[in-house]
Amino acid sequence: MLHVRLCLALILFVGFGHLSAQESPAPVAYDCSTGSYLLSREFQVAYDSGDLQQAREVLDRWGELCGLREITNRAMLLIGLRTNDVLDIDYLDQQFDFLMEYRQRRTLEVNEAAYYYDYNRPYYGFLPIGGEYDAFTRPAFSEISPKRNAEFDYLRRSYAAEELPELKELAGAEYAGTSLQKDFLFYRDEALAMTEGHVAAMAGAWIPLGEASLLGPHPQLGFAVGGKKRRMNYDMEVAFQFLKSSSDYLARREKGAVAESTDKFFGGRIGATVGYDLWASGAREVQVIGGLGFSGFDALNDTDDLQAASVLTYDLSGGVGFRRYLTPSSYLGISLRAHLVDFRLNEVVDFTGVPLSLTVAYGSVANALKQTRLAQLGYSQRQ
Repeated sequence: MLHVRLCLALILFVGFGHLSAQESPAPVAYDCSTGSYLLSREFQVAYDSGDLQQAREVLDRWGELCGLREITNRAMLLIGLRTNDVLDIDYLDQQFDFLMEYRQRRTLEVNEAAYYYDYNRPYYGFLPIGGEYDAFTRPAFSEISPKRNAEFDYLRRSYAAEELPELKELAGAEYAGTSLQKDFLFYRDEALAMTEGHVAAMAGAWIPLGEASLLGPHPQLGFAVGGKKRRMNYDMEVAFQFLKSSSDYLARREKGAVAESTDKFFGGRIGATVGYDLWASGAREVQVIGGLGFSGFDALNDTDDLQAASVLTYDLSGGVGFRRYLTPSSYLGISLRAHLVDFRLNEVVDFTGVPLSLTVAYGSVANALKQTRLAQLGYSQRQ
């Protein structure tokens, strides 16, 4: 009986142990949010030990778990540059975008703004800004010998340097035909093509010539609102002229009425202008300007039994302007324009002329998104 009991107990123990082994759970699979850090540590250990094959295997697992991100691309590039195996064209075509992500990450670290990581952990690959991985890759890239290929060496320097090399360097002849230059020029030209808003306050003088010179010069105030796209400038302008005329003149209240002597004058102009930058260099622009609108002036006040009278005419203008930018978005400008008008058009007065407008303007030309992109590219506009 004792032997039988021992055999039964042994059978139950072995069976229970086998069943427990079958029912034991498999290792818990981690996702990118937890696995990225662990795999980055494995990659560092393998790379530092010189086992690049093991580092590649870890990187493959890392890529399968997290996909191609800036952090995994950095690891791929590190191995590729060390082994001179970075010739895949499709792979190189992606480097500029990843480089921009890294530069943003590095800028946040330098500016002690690493806390941005907490607001968008997935974007930063679940690896803290300025953490162990960043501290590992910079010296790792710096240990790689310089490359004869300008594109490869720029990538090496970008990830190795404490101070990032300037992106505008990519416009140089040594990068001609490279993926980095192609993407740099594309993003730069795309930013430069963005339309900018324009607003300006204007002050100056309105100076009539010819028969209209009897009105005399008048101070002028106005403003302009519009936009600028590359060399083209588009605006709506409003301007007013003040003070009495320098000499009395004759004006009628209506067609066929008796002319009355007056020195009243309050003028105005509204219209659209188009300008083109004939010459632009650094912070200076010379423009040719054309405009179309309406202008006129009050000639007679109304009385108890008589209506007021005002001159109204078309206004075709042309001239030149100069701008000196004080900052990339603000300028001082001066312009001189001649205005083709016909003050006789509505028969209030019998004279006409060619007024000149001499204007000084303080204005702003800006597009926040454009300025941000150009700043990221290290491209100075109008400076």
